[in-house]
Amino acid sequence: MSTKHLSYLDSTTGIINSVFYGGLIVAGFVLLSTELLSSLNCLNFAGIFAAWAVFSVVSVFVFIRHGLHKFKFGFNRSYLLLFPVFFILLVTLFTALVYPSNNWDSMTYHMPRIMHWIDNGSVEFYKTHESRQLYQPPFAEYAIMHLQVLTDADYLANTVQWLSFVFCIITVVLLVFEITQNQNIAMLAIVITATIPMAILQSSSTQNDLAVSGFTASFALLLIRLSKAITIRNIVFAGIALGLAIATKGTALIYCLAIGVSFAVPMLYRLRQKTVLPLMTIVLIGFVINGFFFYRTYQKYGNIIPVSETALYKNTGNPIKNTYQNAIRNIMFHSPDLGYEGNKYIYRASRYLLLDDMNNLNNTWEGVHYTQQNNRRHEDFAGNRLHMILIICALVFVCKSRKDVSVPLVFSIVSGFVLYCLILKWQPWGSRLQLPLFVLACPVIASFIYNAFDARARVLIAGVLIVFATPYLFKNETRNLASLDWLSKSRNELMFNSNPQIYKKYSAIAGIEKSKPGKYMDIRLTVDQYEYPLWVMSGKQIK
Repeated sequence: MSTKHLSYLDSTTGIINSVFYGGLIVAGFVLLSTELLSSLNCLNFAGIFAAWAVFSVVSVFVFIRHGLHKFKFGFNRSYLLLFPVFFILLVTLFTALVYPSNNWDSMTYHMPRIMHWIDNGSVEFYKTHESRQLYQPPFAEYAIMHLQVLTDADYLANTVQWLSFVFCIITVVLLVFEITQNQNIAMLAIVITATIPMAILQSSSTQNDLAVSGFTASFALLLIRLSKAITIRNIVFAGIALGLAIATKGTALIYCLAIGVSFAVPMLYRLRQKTVLPLMTIVLIGFVINGFFFYRTYQKYGNIIPVSETALYKNTGNPIKNTYQNAIRNIMFHSPDLGYEGNKYIYRASRYLLLDDMNNLNNTWEGVHYTQQNNRRHEDFAGNRLHMILIICALVFVCKSRKDVSVPLVFSIVSGFVLYCLILKWQPWGSRLQLPLFVLACPVIASFIYNAFDARARVLIAGVLIVFATPYLFKNETRNLASLDWLSKSRNELMFNSNPQIYKKYSAIAGIEKSKPGKYMDIRLTVDQYEYPLWVMSGKQIK
């Protein structure tokens, strides 16, 4: 690699690195400022605006003090792969802006909890029919709340996941550069990350799976850096990444445990006592960041993880059997779509491997049955078929060759999947819960493709991934750009794309309540019923 090429690489990596650290700092600011403003009873427009004003002034001062990073651009043919990636990002951003939040979970607890926080001026727990509004980690909703308070609208609500999509891509690029300074592998990794079907579908929603994917990948990246140099910066930012991941989604505890152990064990073996204090500090920072939320949860449930509320997610019975059966179903769920007849053979193969025990109540979500529905273009149910095939091939390749691969990263992926299968019941929407593993696997897949195929084959594989991703861009089941319903329907009606049959009923209820005097709605809801549309359509608060 020439000196000039290395100069371009260092320049590009430096800018991406700055954006990466900036993303973690902004996310940390959102989390901590929300908690502090809430404790001061200042969680309103004035408080949030003032917090961002101070943060912006400090950021500009720091930026000027450290100077601009000089960017040198050198053309490489592999850069051509970035054009379809930019196109994917533009289309998903457009989708995020023209559609309102309309995912089922978003209507029942992601978005309603934001409205309660804004109404109460606090993130303290409140009376609700839907306990997920209380015990589920809140970071993604904090970020959405800041946008809603500052704009007095929900037009930017979906952009939190979109920004998380961009952050995932940035983190994957840096992972590649930490493992190998090969720009071609980095370009492949970008395409692989940007074409994950579930990532594309999630990037225009108000769920939190992309956000937690970005933070778990960040945690892995910073542990790689820590293994190379034990510095205060690496320790602090690894703790921040861990804390943000835990603050975003419960599955982060599983994946970050796998990542932490996979990297900590070789570090302890190689550096002995030198790594004990840094690793303990990282864990401490991660949990301190979540201190406010953990305290509220402990006060309410007597535990920082509500045992009674989360029991329905966990496996019971024989752990070995549970892990085996869940592993088979979770892998087969991402199997190729071979049409009706072909999928029947896949289903029969699954049944054979599971010993005719397809829906073991000990490890299957109550009330659901295992089915091959991965051909759906839905943000809850879509499978990552090509990516699963590539992951399996990459892991086989790694067993034969460790070139351009981080062994602890591979162990993180494998152990994370095993832990996921051991702890959590099989769920038909499990594909989105596994998204952090697919993001972590992108550098490994890119390394496999680069080392196992010639240039033409690599371009062909990238092209197939891009073409395969196109339907997920334009024919998302709940935000279908190709249908043009975003032109013909109101935002209120688009909110019900996941459950259209109840739109008229909710519209009538909202109309009646809107005509009544008073600030609050007199209405009772049950678990998993839509709540957010009533806030939006009636203009009233729900108590």
